[in-house]
Amino acid sequence: MFPSCKSYTYVFDHGDGQAERAQDKMSRTFIVTVLWTLLVFWPVSAETLRVGVPAKTSPMGNPYMSLVSSVTQIPSTIFDALTRINSNGQVIPELALSWEATSDTTWVFRLRPDVTFSNGEPFNADAAAQVIQWLIGPDGKTTMMASELKAVSGVHVIDDLTLEVVTRAPDAILPKRVSLIMMVPPKAWNDLGPQQFALSPIGTGSYTIENWGEDNGRSQLYANTTSWRAPVHFDHLDMIYPLRDSIVRRQALESDEIDITVQVAFDDIQFLRAAGFQVIIQEVPQIRALALPNLGDEESPLRDIRVRQALNYAVDKEAIASAFYYGEVAPVGQGAVAGTAGYNPDIKPYPYDPIRARALLKEAGYADGFQLDAEVEIGQAQVIYEKAAQDLARVGVTLDVRAVVASLWLQKYFSSDWGDTEVLSVVWNAGAYRDTIRALEQYSCLKPNPYFCEPSMVPAIEATGSMFDPVARDRALQNIMADMHDLAPSIFLISHANTVVAKQEIKNIIITDRGLNYDKMTVE
Repeated sequence: MFPSCKSYTYVFDHGDGQAERAQDKMSRTFIVTVLWTLLVFWPVSAETLRVGVPAKTSPMGNPYMSLVSSVTQIPSTIFDALTRINSNGQVIPELALSWEATSDTTWVFRLRPDVTFSNGEPFNADAAAQVIQWLIGPDGKTTMMASELKAVSGVHVIDDLTLEVVTRAPDAILPKRVSLIMMVPPKAWNDLGPQQFALSPIGTGSYTIENWGEDNGRSQLYANTTSWRAPVHFDHLDMIYPLRDSIVRRQALESDEIDITVQVAFDDIQFLRAAGFQVIIQEVPQIRALALPNLGDEESPLRDIRVRQALNYAVDKEAIASAFYYGEVAPVGQGAVAGTAGYNPDIKPYPYDPIRARALLKEAGYADGFQLDAEVEIGQAQVIYEKAAQDLARVGVTLDVRAVVASLWLQKYFSSDWGDTEVLSVVWNAGAYRDTIRALEQYSCLKPNPYFCEPSMVPAIEATGSMFDPVARDRALQNIMADMHDLAPSIFLISHANTVVAKQEIKNIIITDRGLNYDKMTVE
């Protein structure tokens, strides 16, 4: 258990055993001193890393049923994809070393050699092709990840390490999309079936899972020593869950029950820093917002662009960032952060201007205000929506905020059947592959069952799919983001950030959009 020390046994031969007492006493004293020094100052041999986790991974080890988005998610340690997205939004190699568009509808991927799955099956072009074929086939189409390959019409094996992917229409960001498609060994996947495979997942990643911890709340993972990215230090991960509350995770750190944890409340950060823990805060490409639909009730005031803009002027985002996040996150005026394709540096947050908000409401015919019902996810961010409601009340708009469980929120978001609810907490999420197109599609007529639709925006959004010049495409997305700022399909609030707190001894803590790189971590 971290930290721990290797055990050393020293045997001294005194020959005939007739050494002088003084010398013997001195030797014993020296030995005790050396051993005590080794115990205290010898570099730690930390074989086990204990990770405090808010909740267990769901749905366990099936990589196609949900998007891996939490920094502690287990699938990111077990599986690899063809590509990966770095913190600057660039596509970098993973199981594919390079890729190129050989035509508007054809991408060729050249794969990493000498890679095997943890069960011994080889990873090659045939294995990757079978994974993609399953996902675009009748069984795989029902999975969440299949939507990332909706444009793919076929896949061909050129040779053992060369794969060709064909799309129905130009898809300029296919290398980004496949960063979400984790590779599984085809034979094991077919033999076990998705449900059984989820219990005993097999990948090419740095760890394998031995026990999900259903009986004791400890998921145990061990180093995959045959992996192309085998761990450099920790050969055992102990994922301890459920530590649902931030205060519980903080106490677990302070009482030496865990070595590292995530999603610690910003209120606790200053205390943990003072206690000697290292705190890493990293902005992620997710924007907290309140969705303002322009579809549905024809009498809804939210159909008027002046009303939506007024609500943005009415909320003091600076106060939210300062009061609840101690300035560690920033107010925003668009659905993206720096390092995301399409982020527009010229767009500023709506300033806090209640006078202008009242003027716009009056101009739209709502001088006396109105009432809206809102539903938000239960969680740490709930307080920022309540603060937004207080600000809106100052301009005459009553926002009744109700907190709901995640399952109910998801049902309403994806169905767009919000019942009597007019406003829903949402996230502009480019975290999947740091590209604004994913979020833009959700705030447009292109979303299945849309809640916000501006038909004039559709051609511009769709056109970016065939822009293979990244500079031109980025410029086009920036223009779309500027239009979206003016359309105000949501109350833009603040960016989101991951918080990681760990013991000072742990080094090389790397946070990615897919999770923590446990395989790179070391101990000083």
